[in-house]
Amino acid sequence: MTKPLLASCRTQKIKYSKVRSADDHNRRLIDVKHRDPEGIFTRTFGDEKTLSSKIEEYKSDGYKIRKDGVPAIEIVLSASPEYFRKTGKAGDYNEEKMQAWRSKTEDFLKEKYGKQLTSIDLHLDESTPHIHAMIIPVFEKEKSRRRTNEQIDRGEKSSTYIAKVFDAKSLTSKRCLIDLQDEYASALKPLGIERGVRKSKAKHTTLKAYYGTMEHRVQRFNSKIHKLKKARSQIKSDVDEVLQEKRNLSRLEKSLNERRHLLISDTERAIESEVQKRLPGAVHAAMKDKKKAVELASKHQRKISKHDLDR
Repeated sequence: MTKPLLASCRTQKIKYSKVRSADDHNRRLIDVKHRDPEGIFTRTFGDEKTLSSKIEEYKSDGYKIRKDGVPAIEIVLSASPEYFRKTGKAGDYNEEKMQAWRSKTEDFLKEKYGKQLTSIDLHLDESTPHIHAMIIPVFEKEKSRRRTNEQIDRGEKSSTYIAKVFDAKSLTSKRCLIDLQDEYASALKPLGIERGVRKSKAKHTTLKAYYGTMEHRVQRFNSKIHKLKKARSQIKSDVDEVLQEKRNLSRLEKSLNERRHLLISDTERAIESEVQKRLPGAVHAAMKDKKKAVELASKHQRKISKHDLDR
Protein backbone atom coordinates (compact mmCIF):
# COMPACT_ATOMS: atom_id res chain seq x y z
CA MET A 1 0.00 0.00 0.00
CA THR A 2 1.38 3.39 -1.05
CA LYS A 3 2.03 5.78 1.80
CA PRO A 4 -0.22 8.89 1.49
CA LEU A 5 1.36 12.26 0.79
CA LEU A 6 0.44 14.65 3.61
CA ALA A 7 0.39 18.41 4.02
CA SER A 8 2.50 19.82 6.84
CA CYS A 9 1.51 23.07 8.52
CA ARG A 10 2.45 24.25 12.00
CA THR A 11 2.24 27.60 13.74
CA GLN A 12 4.26 29.23 16.48
CA LYS A 13 3.65 32.42 18.39
CA ILE A 14 6.69 34.71 18.24
CA LYS A 15 7.17 36.76 21.38
CA TYR A 16 9.19 39.96 21.41
CA SER A 17 12.24 38.17 22.79
CA LYS A 18 12.23 35.76 19.80
CA VAL A 19 11.42 38.17 16.96
CA ARG A 20 15.00 38.86 15.93
CA SER A 21 16.27 35.26 16.19
CA ALA A 22 13.29 33.93 14.19
CA ASP A 23 13.84 36.54 11.46
CA ASP A 24 17.60 35.89 11.37
CA HIS A 25 16.99 32.13 11.14
CA ASN A 26 14.66 32.54 8.18
CA ARG A 27 17.10 34.85 6.35
CA ARG A 28 20.09 32.65 7.31
CA LEU A 29 21.84 35.45 9.15
CA ILE A 30 22.76 33.01 11.93
CA ASP A 31 24.33 29.57 11.81
CA VAL A 32 21.79 26.80 11.20
CA LYS A 33 22.81 23.24 12.02
CA HIS A 34 22.27 20.40 9.56
CA ARG A 35 21.76 22.67 6.53
CA ASP A 36 23.62 22.40 3.26
CA PRO A 37 26.01 25.40 3.12
CA GLU A 38 25.62 25.43 -0.66
CA GLY A 39 21.83 24.99 -0.57
CA ILE A 40 19.31 27.56 -1.82
CA PHE A 41 17.27 29.86 0.43
CA THR A 42 15.41 32.90 -0.79
CA ARG A 43 12.77 35.45 0.23
CA THR A 44 10.01 35.01 -2.33
CA PHE A 45 7.61 37.58 -0.86
CA GLY A 46 8.19 40.73 1.14
CA ASP A 47 11.01 43.23 1.25
CA GLU A 48 14.31 43.03 3.11
CA LYS A 49 13.11 45.03 6.11
CA THR A 50 13.50 43.25 9.42
CA LEU A 51 10.49 41.79 11.18
CA SER A 52 11.14 44.11 14.14
CA SER A 53 11.01 47.21 11.95
CA LYS A 54 7.73 46.11 10.35
CA ILE A 55 6.18 45.58 13.78
CA GLU A 56 7.31 49.05 14.81
CA GLU A 57 5.77 50.51 11.63
CA TYR A 58 2.39 49.09 12.58
CA LYS A 59 2.74 50.45 16.11
CA SER A 60 3.64 53.88 14.71
CA ASP A 61 0.50 53.68 12.56
CA GLY A 62 -1.62 53.37 15.70
CA TYR A 63 -1.89 49.62 16.20
CA LYS A 64 -1.88 48.81 19.90
CA ILE A 65 -0.38 45.76 21.56
CA ARG A 66 -0.43 44.63 25.16
CA LYS A 67 2.83 44.55 27.07
CA ASP A 68 2.76 40.75 27.07
CA GLY A 69 1.17 40.53 23.61
CA VAL A 70 2.35 38.44 20.66
CA PRO A 71 3.58 40.66 17.80
CA ALA A 72 4.05 37.91 15.18
CA ILE A 73 3.08 34.38 14.20
CA GLU A 74 5.29 32.07 12.20
CA ILE A 75 3.80 29.38 9.96
CA VAL A 76 6.03 26.61 8.58
CA LEU A 77 4.53 24.80 5.59
CA SER A 78 5.71 21.73 3.72
CA ALA A 79 4.61 18.26 2.61
CA SER A 80 5.72 14.66 2.93
CA PRO A 81 9.38 14.23 1.86
CA GLU A 82 8.27 11.53 -0.61
CA TYR A 83 6.37 14.17 -2.62
CA PHE A 84 9.53 16.18 -3.31
CA ARG A 85 12.31 13.63 -3.66
CA LYS A 86 13.54 12.20 -6.94
CA THR A 87 15.41 9.57 -4.94
CA GLY A 88 15.35 8.48 -1.32
CA LYS A 89 18.23 10.81 -0.50
CA ALA A 90 17.58 13.62 2.00
CA GLY A 91 17.97 17.08 0.46
CA ASP A 92 17.14 15.84 -3.03
CA TYR A 93 13.97 17.25 -4.67
CA ASN A 94 12.15 17.33 -7.98
CA GLU A 95 12.28 20.92 -9.26
CA GLU A 96 8.92 20.76 -11.09
CA LYS A 97 7.07 19.32 -8.08
CA MET A 98 8.72 21.78 -5.72
CA GLN A 99 7.69 24.77 -7.86
CA ALA A 100 4.10 23.48 -8.10
CA TRP A 101 3.92 23.13 -4.29
CA ARG A 102 5.53 26.54 -3.78
CA SER A 103 3.04 28.25 -6.11
CA LYS A 104 0.01 26.66 -4.40
CA THR A 105 1.38 27.47 -0.94
CA GLU A 106 2.18 31.11 -1.70
CA ASP A 107 -1.20 31.69 -3.34
CA PHE A 108 -2.90 30.17 -0.29
CA LEU A 109 -0.99 32.39 2.16
CA LYS A 110 -1.61 35.60 0.20
CA GLU A 111 -5.32 34.91 -0.14
CA LYS A 112 -5.82 33.90 3.51
CA TYR A 113 -3.77 36.56 5.29
CA GLY A 114 -3.66 39.54 2.93
CA LYS A 115 -1.75 42.48 4.43
CA GLN A 116 -1.02 40.45 7.57
CA LEU A 117 1.40 38.35 5.52
CA THR A 118 4.77 40.03 5.99
CA SER A 119 7.28 37.66 4.39
CA ILE A 120 7.70 34.25 2.77
CA ASP A 121 11.10 32.53 2.91
CA LEU A 122 11.71 29.40 0.84
CA HIS A 123 14.31 27.00 2.29
CA LEU A 124 15.77 24.35 -0.01
CA ASP A 125 18.95 23.87 2.01
CA GLU A 126 17.65 21.33 4.51
CA SER A 127 16.33 17.78 4.29
CA THR A 128 12.90 18.70 2.86
CA PRO A 129 11.77 21.90 1.05
CA HIS A 130 9.68 24.13 3.31
CA ILE A 131 8.39 27.69 3.64
CA HIS A 132 8.52 30.05 6.63
CA ALA A 133 5.70 32.60 6.52
CA MET A 134 5.65 35.50 8.98
CA ILE A 135 2.27 36.92 9.94
CA ILE A 136 1.78 40.15 11.89
CA PRO A 137 -1.69 39.69 13.45
CA VAL A 138 -3.07 43.20 13.06
CA PHE A 139 -6.81 43.84 12.98
CA GLU A 140 -9.17 46.81 12.74
CA LYS A 141 -12.01 45.91 15.08
CA GLU A 142 -15.20 47.74 15.77
CA LYS A 143 -15.55 48.35 19.49
CA SER A 144 -18.14 50.04 21.66
CA ARG A 145 -17.31 53.09 23.74
CA ARG A 146 -18.09 53.06 27.43
CA ARG A 147 -21.35 54.89 28.21
CA THR A 148 -21.71 57.48 30.92
CA ASN A 149 -24.25 57.01 33.71
CA GLU A 150 -26.47 59.64 32.07
CA GLN A 151 -26.38 57.80 28.74
CA ILE A 152 -27.26 54.57 30.53
CA ASP A 153 -30.16 56.30 32.31
CA ARG A 154 -31.43 57.71 29.02
CA GLY A 155 -31.12 54.28 27.42
CA GLU A 156 -28.74 55.50 24.74
CA LYS A 157 -26.77 52.92 22.78
CA SER A 158 -23.01 52.94 22.95
CA SER A 159 -21.22 54.64 20.09
CA THR A 160 -18.62 52.59 18.23
CA TYR A 161 -15.13 53.22 16.97
CA ILE A 162 -12.47 51.33 14.98
CA ALA A 163 -9.62 50.02 17.13
CA LYS A 164 -6.29 49.07 15.58
CA VAL A 165 -4.92 46.12 17.54
CA PHE A 166 -2.49 43.21 17.52
CA ASP A 167 -4.57 40.10 18.20
CA ALA A 168 -2.72 36.78 17.82
CA LYS A 169 -5.52 34.87 19.57
CA SER A 170 -7.83 35.53 16.64
CA LEU A 171 -5.49 33.49 14.44
CA THR A 172 -4.36 30.82 16.88
CA SER A 173 -7.53 29.59 18.54
CA LYS A 174 -8.20 25.86 18.31
CA ARG A 175 -10.92 26.43 15.69
CA CYS A 176 -8.63 28.66 13.61
CA LEU A 177 -5.80 26.13 13.65
CA ILE A 178 -8.12 23.29 12.59
CA ASP A 179 -9.43 25.45 9.74
CA LEU A 180 -5.87 26.30 8.72
CA GLN A 181 -4.99 22.60 8.40
CA ASP A 182 -8.18 21.92 6.40
CA GLU A 183 -7.74 24.89 4.08
CA TYR A 184 -4.06 24.28 3.39
CA ALA A 185 -4.66 20.60 2.58
CA SER A 186 -7.52 21.65 0.29
CA ALA A 187 -5.18 24.06 -1.54
CA LEU A 188 -2.66 21.22 -2.12
CA LYS A 189 -5.25 18.61 -3.11
CA PRO A 190 -4.64 19.11 -6.89
CA LEU A 191 -1.05 17.96 -6.25
CA GLY A 192 -2.22 14.70 -4.65
CA ILE A 193 -1.39 15.92 -1.14
CA GLU A 194 -3.87 15.17 1.65
CA ARG A 195 -4.65 16.38 5.14
CA GLY A 196 -3.12 14.52 8.07
CA VAL A 197 -5.17 12.48 10.52
CA ARG A 198 -7.50 14.63 12.61
CA LYS A 199 -6.84 14.65 16.36
CA SER A 200 -3.65 12.67 15.81
CA LYS A 201 -1.55 11.96 18.91
CA ALA A 202 1.62 12.71 16.95
CA LYS A 203 3.55 15.66 18.36
CA HIS A 204 5.76 18.05 16.47
CA THR A 205 9.38 18.01 17.57
CA THR A 206 10.80 21.51 17.89
CA LEU A 207 14.10 22.32 16.24
CA LYS A 208 15.67 22.83 19.66
CA ALA A 209 14.52 19.39 20.83
CA TYR A 210 15.47 17.80 17.50
CA TYR A 211 18.94 19.33 17.54
CA GLY A 212 19.30 18.34 21.21
CA THR A 213 18.44 14.74 20.34
CA MET A 214 20.77 14.77 17.35
CA GLU A 215 23.55 16.31 19.44
CA HIS A 216 23.07 13.58 22.06
CA ARG A 217 23.23 10.91 19.36
CA VAL A 218 26.33 12.51 17.85
CA GLN A 219 27.99 12.60 21.28
CA ARG A 220 27.17 8.92 21.85
CA PHE A 221 28.43 8.08 18.37
CA ASN A 222 31.63 10.09 18.92
CA SER A 223 32.10 8.37 22.29
CA LYS A 224 31.86 4.96 20.60
CA ILE A 225 34.27 6.08 17.89
CA HIS A 226 36.70 7.28 20.58
CA LYS A 227 36.51 3.93 22.36
CA LEU A 228 36.99 2.04 19.08
CA LYS A 229 39.94 4.24 18.17
CA LYS A 230 41.44 3.69 21.62
CA ALA A 231 40.94 -0.10 21.31
CA ARG A 232 42.37 0.01 17.80
CA SER A 233 45.38 1.94 19.05
CA GLN A 234 45.92 -0.60 21.85
CA ILE A 235 45.59 -3.52 19.41
CA LYS A 236 48.05 -1.84 17.04
CA SER A 237 50.42 -1.30 19.95
CA ASP A 238 50.11 -4.98 20.96
CA VAL A 239 50.63 -6.13 17.36
CA ASP A 240 53.67 -3.86 17.01
CA GLU A 241 55.05 -5.28 20.26
CA VAL A 242 54.54 -8.87 19.04
CA LEU A 243 56.12 -8.06 15.67
CA GLN A 244 59.05 -6.40 17.41
CA GLU A 245 59.48 -9.45 19.65
CA LYS A 246 59.34 -11.65 16.56
CA ARG A 247 62.05 -9.53 14.91
CA ASN A 248 64.14 -9.73 18.09
CA LEU A 249 63.79 -13.53 18.18
CA SER A 250 64.68 -13.73 14.51
CA ARG A 251 67.81 -11.67 15.09
CA LEU A 252 68.68 -13.79 18.13
CA GLU A 253 68.21 -16.99 16.15
CA LYS A 254 70.38 -15.66 13.38
CA SER A 255 73.05 -14.66 15.88
CA LEU A 256 72.96 -18.10 17.55
CA ASN A 257 73.23 -19.84 14.19
CA GLU A 258 76.22 -17.72 13.27
CA ARG A 259 77.85 -18.46 16.62
CA ARG A 260 77.11 -22.19 16.21
CA HIS A 261 78.69 -22.23 12.77
CA LEU A 262 81.69 -20.32 14.08
CA LEU A 263 82.02 -22.73 17.01
CA ILE A 264 81.84 -25.76 14.72
CA SER A 265 84.41 -24.25 12.37
CA ASP A 266 86.73 -23.37 15.28
CA THR A 267 86.38 -26.92 16.71
CA GLU A 268 87.07 -28.54 13.38
CA ARG A 269 90.14 -26.37 12.88
CA ALA A 270 91.35 -27.14 16.42
CA ILE A 271 90.92 -30.88 15.91
CA GLU A 272 92.69 -30.74 12.56
CA SER A 273 95.50 -28.73 14.07
CA GLU A 274 95.83 -31.15 16.98
CA VAL A 275 95.86 -34.10 14.55
CA GLN A 276 98.56 -32.42 12.50
CA LYS A 277 100.58 -31.85 15.63
CA ARG A 278 100.25 -35.41 16.94
CA LEU A 279 100.43 -37.32 13.65
CA PRO A 280 104.25 -37.31 13.17
CA GLY A 281 104.88 -38.53 16.73
CA ALA A 282 102.22 -41.18 16.39
CA VAL A 283 103.70 -42.36 13.09
CA HIS A 284 107.23 -42.43 14.57
CA ALA A 285 106.01 -44.37 17.62
CA ALA A 286 104.16 -46.79 15.38
CA MET A 287 107.25 -47.35 13.22
CA LYS A 288 109.31 -47.85 16.33
CA ASP A 289 106.83 -50.35 17.72
CA LYS A 290 106.75 -52.12 14.38
CA LYS A 291 110.54 -52.34 14.33
CA LYS A 292 110.57 -53.80 17.85
CA ALA A 293 107.94 -56.30 16.88
CA VAL A 294 109.95 -57.35 13.84
CA GLU A 295 113.12 -57.69 15.93
CA LEU A 296 111.26 -59.75 18.57
CA ALA A 297 109.78 -61.95 15.87
CA SER A 298 113.24 -62.48 14.31
CA LYS A 299 114.78 -63.25 17.64
CA HIS A 300 112.05 -65.71 18.45
CA GLN A 301 112.49 -67.37 15.11
CA ARG A 302 116.23 -67.82 15.65
CA LYS A 303 115.53 -69.43 19.00
CA ILE A 304 113.18 -71.90 17.44
CA SER A 305 115.60 -72.73 14.68
CA LYS A 306 118.43 -73.37 17.16
CA HIS A 307 116.26 -75.61 19.25
CA ASP A 308 115.40 -77.64 16.24
CA LEU A 309 119.10 -78.09 15.38
CA ASP A 310 119.96 -79.20 18.89
CA ARG A 311 117.45 -81.95 18.68
